Amino acid sequence: MSRTDPALAAGSGAWGTDIRAAQVSCFRELTRDNYLVDTVNYTIYNKIVVAGFRHKGLEEIYRTGKTRRIGADHIRKCVRILQLLEVAEKPEDMNIAGFRFHQLQGNPRRWSVRVTGNYRITFGWSGENALDVDFEDYH
Repeated sequence: MSRTDPALAAGSGAWGTDIRAAQVSCFRELTRDNYLVDTVNYTIYNKIVVAGFRHKGLEEIYRTGKTRRIGADHIRKCVRILQLLEVAEKPEDMNIAGFRFHQLQGNPRRWSVRVTGNYRITFGWSGENALDVDFEDYH
């Protein structure tokens, strides 16, 4: 499955339907009266990318786009991280400057991404899905 258009592949939960990839074809036709008509065909693949949550607040953000379980100063970054988890094919795709991405010790394998000072989003991985996504206070 290709992910050639990340803008189309980034939607899920509160951001639209679960979209993993899209093929777009546009045709422009000139009608008899010289009006330009665009026809756009989308092939959309639906797939659950984030397989489960440990933190109810993150699940609420993912499903509805709002929550009271996470502080207002953390919500925007949490939404951005969840959107990136959606389009990631492997955990290493979350290695973005400023996120302080790292693998945690222990078994099963888990990874961590920094939200703010001592708050992190941690997650496991199976195939192409993030598992047990959690919002944790490290201190």
